[in-house]
Amino acid sequence: MSPQSSTTAKRFAWWAPKTQQRLLAAVAGASLLMVTACSGEAPASTPSAVGEAPKVFTVGTSASVSTLDPNKAVDQAQLQILNLIGGTLTVFNQDYSAVNPGLATSWQVSPDGLTYTFQIASGQKFSDGSALTAKDVAATLDWVINDKGSWNAGMVAHWASAKQTGESTVELKLRDPQESVLSLLADPEIGTIMPASKLGDEKFYVKPISAGPYMLASFDPTNGNADLVLNPNWTGAVPAVPEIKFVYIQDSSTRGVQLKGGAIDLAENIPPNTLSQFSGDVEGSVTPAFGGNFLIPNDKKGILTDPKIRQAVSMVIDRQQISDVIWAGQAKPLYQFWPNTSKLSHPVLPTTVDVEGAKALLAGTKCANGCELKFSFMPGQQSTEDLAALLTEDLAKIGITFTAQRVEGGEMGTLQSDFGFDFISSGLYDYVDRADILLAQGVQSDGGTNALFSGYKSAEMDALIAKAISATGEERISLMQQINELFAKDMPLIPLVDWAFVNAKNTKTSQWVTFEPTGWLRVATKS
Repeated sequence: MSPQSSTTAKRFAWWAPKTQQRLLAAVAGASLLMVTACSGEAPASTPSAVGEAPKVFTVGTSASVSTLDPNKAVDQAQLQILNLIGGTLTVFNQDYSAVNPGLATSWQVSPDGLTYTFQIASGQKFSDGSALTAKDVAATLDWVINDKGSWNAGMVAHWASAKQTGESTVELKLRDPQESVLSLLADPEIGTIMPASKLGDEKFYVKPISAGPYMLASFDPTNGNADLVLNPNWTGAVPAVPEIKFVYIQDSSTRGVQLKGGAIDLAENIPPNTLSQFSGDVEGSVTPAFGGNFLIPNDKKGILTDPKIRQAVSMVIDRQQISDVIWAGQAKPLYQFWPNTSKLSHPVLPTTVDVEGAKALLAGTKCANGCELKFSFMPGQQSTEDLAALLTEDLAKIGITFTAQRVEGGEMGTLQSDFGFDFISSGLYDYVDRADILLAQGVQSDGGTNALFSGYKSAEMDALIAKAISATGEERISLMQQINELFAKDMPLIPLVDWAFVNAKNTKTSQWVTFEPTGWLRVATKS
């Protein structure tokens, strides 16, 4: 959901735990619209807000967004913005258990599961008033499939082509079956439809247009601040909040202060162990999601290319202490690739700290007689500072000097691209309990993020993933477990605790704009 140790990434969010409970008011007034990306159809009825809606709702984000290109969207704030301005072929229903029509009024799937034919609603417009047609839909899907630089490439690796087959029909061809196609098309980074003539134009992504309930009034790529206003060409239920602002506030303490002072309405990524500081009209909450927080070793260069060292590090980490100290017990220790919240959950790692076992693994390695490993992270996130302190204590038990290294955004990007780090940290999550995104961005070598920036590359893992994504039923479950076991053997990432969203909010204004378990925002509509 963006590594730095403290910013965010889409399905991956730098170690700044982000969480806030889903708040759904239960009193009469205005209905709530799931503003994912849809045409005029809202999901099933939802709870309502009461009183007068705010004219402006301001979100204090923890990440500076530099582009709104969906193919480069991995940060939580990017996804929230795209979700509010974007129109998608399908939209999730109220509880995310299925999808409903969005820009597509209907669809058909061939018996072999390889061809999806979508009927596109007529008379639709982009936010600038220009027509949105089947041509734009086909071109967008084709761009999603063929943009080799996309950070989301692994999610659509089974997709072969997209083309317009009639005035209002679009055909999506797959190489192999993939049961999550329709839900992926509801994701803002996969399914947001944009004008065919603008695709790939970097200047366009400074102020992109689509067909969601909101549109961009302004976006500053130098600081990530964005201002969204109502889309006059939106044909669905009208949001009750006319303007939503996203303001980048790097320091988590400052976000909390601004929330208490009334400057913002939602402070994202608040350290879980500080939630007790919020009371009265501001409160904090934690919502588990489908994902995990990981310590990410450099699997491509340096000492940590040796899996025995990675395994030793994993064995000596006290995950329960991380859960208690940093997460106030709100995120469960993670002993596998799959999150504890997933139906695929099956712990495969030892659940107790084993110092002697870790020392035995280090025998004959470059860390046998001690070594130094640096942990690179961006400043401004107390949770990351706390994590560094705990890991320093844990690794010292096996003779490893764990050195915290604070780096700024530009330097972090260079470290990542050049594999110039030893360790970084990040969260990785999906909107719903499907395996596709966790696999593509977490452990697939060509999934678009270099296996969550670790550089991990395994032909065996890639082959398992390809088979698992196309499988169904018991075969799929079995393959997913084989992936989990290979993960434990290779240890490309070191799991720490489950992923959760941690936020603090203004209780009055947040009944109108609520934070969803997906990390998106749900906006009340006019009654």
